[in-house]
Amino acid sequence: MNEFKVSTEIRSLFTCMLRVLICPLNWGLGHATRCRPIIDLLTARGHEVHLAGDGLSIQILKTNYPAYPVHSLAPLNIQYGTDFWARLMVQIPTLIFWVVKDKIEINRLQKLFQFDLIISDSRPGCTVSGVSSVFIINQPSPIIPIQVVQWLVHRVLRRWYKRIDRLWIPDQEGDINLSGKLIELPSSVPTKRIGFLSVLENEFSEAIQTNPGKIVAIVSGPEPARSDFERALLYCLANQDALIVGGRPDLSILTKGYSSFMDAMELAKQINEAEYIICRAGYSTLMDLAAYHKKLVLVPTPGQTEQLYLARQIQDKKQGIIWDMHQVTWKTIRSEADQMFPFYIKNDPLLLVHAIEEVERWCSGSESGI
Repeated sequence: MNEFKVSTEIRSLFTCMLRVLICPLNWGLGHATRCRPIIDLLTARGHEVHLAGDGLSIQILKTNYPAYPVHSLAPLNIQYGTDFWARLMVQIPTLIFWVVKDKIEINRLQKLFQFDLIISDSRPGCTVSGVSSVFIINQPSPIIPIQVVQWLVHRVLRRWYKRIDRLWIPDQEGDINLSGKLIELPSSVPTKRIGFLSVLENEFSEAIQTNPGKIVAIVSGPEPARSDFERALLYCLANQDALIVGGRPDLSILTKGYSSFMDAMELAKQINEAEYIICRAGYSTLMDLAAYHKKLVLVPTPGQTEQLYLARQIQDKKQGIIWDMHQVTWKTIRSEADQMFPFYIKNDPLLLVHAIEEVERWCSGSESGI
């Protein structure tokens, strides 16, 4: 008998053994990598985990969890540029078609495997009527430059949020949160903050000595902005003590000062040793760095308003500096970074444990869903 096709009747003999499907969005690697703490905790608690997605995001999970069943979902093929929201509005029919394709495939998979719980990271099509559902999102109230469009989008999103059991927001409780107004929602929306999700946090070591002047630049995000950022870093950091990590698990390039990809342990080691970290202001990247107490230089992805907002929040708290690579030299921005506090936000790992305990109670019938 296939170990991943245990019948519902047999599974019911085990205490709260759940069959869980996890579906990350393929938008850079952040959505996939931040699912790893959830996968690890579910596995440690005896649950059966399936993975579903597309592109590099599912490839990175497949590499880290080679024994887990993996299912293919529809790719999201949208055009991306500096006028992000304008382009996105024009491509709404493409987005709707993508959601529908995900919905069809998830329903097919549900008939085959009878999942008890579906956890979707930013894939709205990955829900099934009658199956407990969790939706992970770090900006449930996105910032959109056109106010009337923002009002309309927020209204549509909040109606949809009420159809799922729980929104999991990867952030801290109270005023120490990272997201600010990106997570402001009415009380009628069922939310739970689950703390920062990072595999790099577990590799943090105060024992590793920082090398003064060392730079680690982390490249991330969707194309073509990812490649543009990489080229700019190679130019601006020439002749510096810098390591650029390209965020490409599909490549195997390692030269002096450049690595196309690093696993979590090696990347954590390099971050531990660095004095300066240069990166996008992507939420998953910031979660990864929150434990490290490093001088942070942020280059928000053009057109992504939430990244600019997050970067400004950090700069206003004097925990990092925004770098316009086309206008300011590394020498100048380094001097400004030296005036800032190291970036640090304390994580509460028990928030995720409590969230998973809650869904275990739903699925076992000892507590009803929302």
